Amino acid sequence: TDSIVGVVARQIAKDKDVVAVIGHEASLTAVASAVTYEENGILYISPKASLSRLTRHRFRSTFRLVPDDEAFAIALVQFAISQGWKRVGVLYARFEQGEALARAFALHARDAELELPYFRSYLPLAEEKYAEHDFRELLGSISRQPTDAILLADRLPWAGKMLLDMQAMRINQPILAGDKLDSSSAWKIAGKAAENLYIASAVNPASTEPAFVDFRHKFVKRWNKAPGYGSAQGFEAFNLLIDAIERSQSSAPLILTTTLRTRSWKGL
Repeated sequence: TDSIVGVVARQIAKDKDVVAVIGHEASLTAVASAVTYEENGILYISPKASLSRLTRHRFRSTFRLVPDDEAFAIALVQFAISQGWKRVGVLYARFEQGEALARAFALHARDAELELPYFRSYLPLAEEKYAEHDFRELLGSISRQPTDAILLADRLPWAGKMLLDMQAMRINQPILAGDKLDSSSAWKIAGKAAENLYIASAVNPASTEPAFVDFRHKFVKRWNKAPGYGSAQGFEAFNLLIDAIERSQSSAPLILTTTLRTRSWKGL
């Protein structure tokens, strides 16, 4: 929960030997923790948080390694246009990132003259009860409205159950999603129902960039599986920190933040 994360962040901040933190998994906890790290002069690098509020405050020592939700929305609109899809329905879960991605997509879709046949939301059940969620009534209400694709602005595991219910309802349109669905868990939960899923992500697992190919080879050799989104982002964040320390010839947070803001850095 956010309260537990807040306690952990404050415990970390009390350790005077800590100069930097890499984490947290979810955007909301990342935003809450950033306040604590900023107040205590600790460099904070978030590998996956896309919520725009994380950096909108213009904190001196907070950095993100992914675009924000609006950038992901723009990429999804552009992809829909490139595929010739003119009508995109929107389904989004009522949590801050789901709402942010859906709103941004709708705004840029209308600017691009895409039609939005529907714009519907739902309230997710508690995570431990996600498998009990029945989306069929919602899907039945929109199934007769013609669409070329559907934006699903949600996160796992809830989105996995939505995909399964779509399959059961024979809703076969391509599904667009943000990076919160960039996980092997989508396959574990939804199986073949995830085969028509198109995700906007900061990581291209098929990249032929030499640095990424080398990273992928070493990761497979060590763990016997390909690196996922989180693995690649964690590797990037750690190497960014090491590179900043080496360039700065210092681990002092104030110096590191200045280095990060005034130098360019090429990752995977």
